[in-house]
Amino acid sequence: MSSYFTLIFKILPKAPVRWRDASAGGMLTAVTWQIGQRLLESFVISNNYSAYGIVGSFLAVMLWMYYASAVVLLGAEFVRVLDVNVRPRTAER
Repeated sequence: MSSYFTLIFKILPKAPVRWRDASAGGMLTAVTWQIGQRLLESFVISNNYSAYGIVGSFLAVMLWMYYASAVVLLGAEFVRVLDVNVRPRTAER
């Protein structure tokens, strides 16, 4: 899973990104993604969720879409911070 996020963070930006920064962001995003997935699964599987029916399903999907986009943006911001603040700039940039 982290390799997909690493490729997203390496290929999509217009600015050059180092593989080390992209892989660190991919790992953070993958771990955060899995934590959210487990939490949502525990919420959906609980007995209280079934009382809401189709509206509850819609809310769960909307919640997952919001969380997934926030996680990907968090990972992208993490890669940017690593690139600008933590890693020293080289002459080839």
